[in-house]
Amino acid sequence: TRSLKLADEAARLAPHDALVLSLSSGALTLARKLSEADRLIERSLAMEPWSATAWIRRAWLSAYQGDDDTAAREMQMTLRVMPFEPVRHLAFIGMGCVHFGAGRYEQAARWVQNGVAAVPESFWAERVLVAGTALMGALSEARRQARELLRKDSKLTVAGAHGAWPFPPAFMERLAHGLELAEVPR
Repeated sequence: TRSLKLADEAARLAPHDALVLSLSSGALTLARKLSEADRLIERSLAMEPWSATAWIRRAWLSAYQGDDDTAAREMQMTLRVMPFEPVRHLAFIGMGCVHFGAGRYEQAARWVQNGVAAVPESFWAERVLVAGTALMGALSEARRQARELLRKDSKLTVAGAHGAWPFPPAFMERLAHGLELAEVPR
């Protein structure tokens, strides 16, 4: 699509610009072109090993590939190179996703809550909070959180959430199941 063409063009036009490669990698990641994204982010980090933008992209890519341990280390690295915004909340949300992927729902909820509290416009991450809360058995709280999230994102459905991110299938199935338990519309 257009975003992939633009990401490819940007990487072609600025092959030695670490920020351009990081951002292009992010576009490829969300388009589920993970091996291409991996090559770009590795080039970016080779050029600028202390780039918080590159580290957060690297960390999310590892999380999307299901490598929770590596993703957690990379999220921590992001926080070391930039312990403040604009990427701190993304690292917190990413840590929440890593814990969710590992089945540690209480830790997942805490991390995601902290990330969204720092940047409330990141309410998209509350899907993980709602699902994690439901999967740890706190159904009434999960349903309350779901109602609150649906006020912010009235078009949210389980099916839409299930297809939104390039996490491994097991992660997305558990996310969908948790949202169903919280009574998010199918």
